Amino acid sequence: IQLNSWPEVNAEYNNAELEEKWSRLIKIREEVLKALENARNEKIIGASLEAEILLKASGDDYDFLVKNKDILSMIFIVSNTVVEEDPSVEAIKISVAKANGDKCERCWVYSHSVGEDHTHPTLCSRCATVLG
Repeated sequence: IQLNSWPEVNAEYNNAELEEKWSRLIKIREEVLKALENARNEKIIGASLEAEILLKASGDDYDFLVKNKDILSMIFIVSNTVVEEDPSVEAIKISVAKANGDKCERCWVYSHSVGEDHTHPTLCSRCATVLG
């Protein structure tokens, strides 16, 4: 392996729009991680999956968060993320609360759907669907 050369970068794969999107998501994630650490220090949560994140934003920030809402919880590694529009905030405001619901035995996410599936009563609806 020491004799192999580095792979060549294929310029065809450069995507400025995608790079800008993920740079912005990573910056938001860094701020969320700080808020999660503060919540841990204040004994609000233990693990990050015990958390629900509330993001308040306005204008372009709000539009960006809503557009990417489906992936925010996975990026932050939390059980739930709520995005609210608040015209009074200039920058994204981050709040951390204890997540509602029960803990899924399989994915450890806190969800109200845990126990709804009679075949898998200790799993959330997503995990119960995966297991069939």
